[in-house]
Amino acid sequence: MSAVSLTINALLAQASVTALVSTRIKPLPLPQGLALPAIAVAMSAEDEEYLLAGASQYPEATVQIHCIALKASEAIDIGEAVKIALRDLHWAGTNSPPTDDAWFTKEPVDFTDFADDLSTHRRVMSFAVRWR
Repeated sequence: MSAVSLTINALLAQASVTALVSTRIKPLPLPQGLALPAIAVAMSAEDEEYLLAGASQYPEATVQIHCIALKASEAIDIGEAVKIALRDLHWAGTNSPPTDDAWFTKEPVDFTDFADDLSTHRRVMSFAVRWR
């Protein structure tokens, strides 16, 4: 499973996040015409340690989470819910036994911006994701 899929699934499992965006959590770019607010997830980097025996099979990726809304305050609030939900989260997925364990940690990128016509506002944050 990819870091993007793991992040989307982890966010969909967080009631505090889905209370704000429902199930509108998708890979970037969002589908045309999708109602806002919504969250888009994209991967910006991925790396894996190599040992003498080869790849560690324990990749780490950086994902960017785009919280998109019609109002700036709404985008900021969604971002806060995402930050609280994912910070230090060990997500074991929904499989039994878990086959997609993931650990999330907040990274420094965290900014807001808006469309030129002020029609949409966005908060972008990055998280590190490690998984097996």
